[in-house]
Amino acid sequence: MKPCKTRIAVSVEQVLASANRKAKELGIDDNRIFRGEVIPTVLSNEILQDQIAVLVAEILASANRKAKELGVDVKESLITVSQHLAKDVWLWRVHYGTRDYVERRGGDLMIDIDPANADIKQILRGQ
Repeated sequence: MKPCKTRIAVSVEQVLASANRKAKELGIDDNRIFRGEVIPTVLSNEILQDQIAVLVAEILASANRKAKELGVDVKESLITVSQHLAKDVWLWRVHYGTRDYVERRGGDLMIDIDPANADIKQILRGQ
């Protein structure tokens, strides 16, 4: 993978202001970024040009927002992403389950997402 060679001239103040705005949008304490608890990710041009990778990222971000709203600890979940056909439309299903699936049953959350606009189509809860 080749590193991105595009250079953009911005000041440190602009970068910090942008990071702080994004952190507030995500509900992250600004100082967590600088303590290393939140690690910024830089995506290569190769990844950004991969339509499926970007689509899955958008779908997962949409599902994660809803899962957090519903009280799911996303970081502690076993997450799977799959596709299924529903009424002649291919939807993406993001499944949040327990990592200790042998010892614990139920409580899973499944969120179906329309890939055309990342809208949530259905929310299912496990027994």
